[in-house]
Amino acid sequence: MFVYIIMLLLTYIFALLSRITNRGDQYILDNKSILYKKHNTLELTISKVSLLLSFFSIWVVAGLRVNVGTDFHEYRTLFYNFYDLSFNSTVNIELFYFYLNKLIGLFTQNPQWLFIISAFIIYIFYYQVIVKECNYIELAVFLFISFGFYFSSFNILRQWIACAIIFYAFLFLFNKQLIRFLIATIIASLFHITAIIVIPLYFLIRKLRKNTTRILIMLCATIISFMPNFILNNINNVLISINFNQKYFKYIDESASSGAFTYPLFCLIVFFGYFLVRYKIVEINKNSEFHINILTVAFVISILGQNLLIFARLHFYFLPILIIIIPNIIEAFKRETKIIAYFSVLILGFVFMIYILNHNGGEPLPYISIFN
Repeated sequence: MFVYIIMLLLTYIFALLSRITNRGDQYILDNKSILYKKHNTLELTISKVSLLLSFFSIWVVAGLRVNVGTDFHEYRTLFYNFYDLSFNSTVNIELFYFYLNKLIGLFTQNPQWLFIISAFIIYIFYYQVIVKECNYIELAVFLFISFGFYFSSFNILRQWIACAIIFYAFLFLFNKQLIRFLIATIIASLFHITAIIVIPLYFLIRKLRKNTTRILIMLCATIISFMPNFILNNINNVLISINFNQKYFKYIDESASSGAFTYPLFCLIVFFGYFLVRYKIVEINKNSEFHINILTVAFVISILGQNLLIFARLHFYFLPILIIIIPNIIEAFKRETKIIAYFSVLILGFVFMIYILNHNGGEPLPYISIFN
């Protein structure tokens, strides 16, 4: 656990340093009253290097782990199995994940490089979105770790690669770039087929405008989730009978033990916070309405996923939007409230991470690296 705490602190501190040294261009009047831009090269360099060190801190711990995570052995075994196959072999796995293994296998027989490169792919996409959509980048990366998304990415590796690509694809959604969004989603689905579900949601996320409609959608999902067990069991039995999602059933208990039942509650609290500052937050980020629409979808899928297996794990495509919305909400508060909220989130996030690690869902503990 000590390794994760140190990594969390380093990631946060370097990201914070990156933010406070990145003040952008300064406009200055010279002695002739001519306005010009001044580029502070030193501060900009410090900012970029700090952000790189923040990324490196989160990446190296995940990439150099050995026998950490429930699925570690499975992915290592798959790497060895794929190594002996040709590129045109028929495999019962998504094509791009197979090609990723084969490409790594062209240069090395060491499966550790699979985890190093996969971790890089996942976190680079999340960092790209954080930098573009959030001013408090240090708080966003802190929440990505402390809310458990980081530890979840140690497992279900294929899906987290797909999730990272989809998270980046949301930038295309915000800018009405449908073709690019579709291309990115198709690429993501070639790492994990479940990414396809995001395509029809493009139009919902872009068109949903009223809070009353959002609340109604969330209320309907909650009612369905609390339907009598015999109805929910019948639905699940139908899914089992058609063998849909059956290979993922083993993750249901893991999700519950690692705090998945608290995610719908997080969504509700954040939705309420957004409602309080909904006018101010639009000034901070013009995409804030799209953010809250993604959060609405996250709530619906996470609450339904508690009892309907078809929704199990699908919330990971949408829940990380929390790490963007929460810092933006805090930024919209008045100064005194902002300070209290900022440090409260840091404390609660840290406590939640300790809770997740103590339950050890997905087995992030004990941490072992290639140096042990």
